[in-house]
Amino acid sequence: MPLPKPELYDAASLVPTRPPSGAATRATVTCPTCIEVRKHKPKTTEHTLVWGECLEAIPPPHEHVPDAAPAEIPPEDPLEGFLDSGSEPEDEAERFHQDLESFPAEPNN
Repeated sequence: MPLPKPELYDAASLVPTRPPSGAATRATVTCPTCIEVRKHKPKTTEHTLVWGECLEAIPPPHEHVPDAAPAEIPPEDPLEGFLDSGSEPEDEAERFHQDLESFPAEPNN
């Protein structure tokens, strides 16, 4: 069975966004605690946790891209061709039960 198209299941493709920019790096930190850690000195304060100043800061939500059009879901059925094995499911179930009846009830030792 082929893999489904990613745009059908990737939530990020539904609304165009981009990751936030301006993250702090080891060279650009201004958080006093991050600087102390970089210089291998004991920590005297807590991290500021400000995005762009501290390495421990949590990034803000992704930014919305206003110019990009949202991804369109194709109109085709994703389950199309799933049961195209050449026979109906009822025929397969009947064939399965016939195969079960053909096996002996007790194994021959």
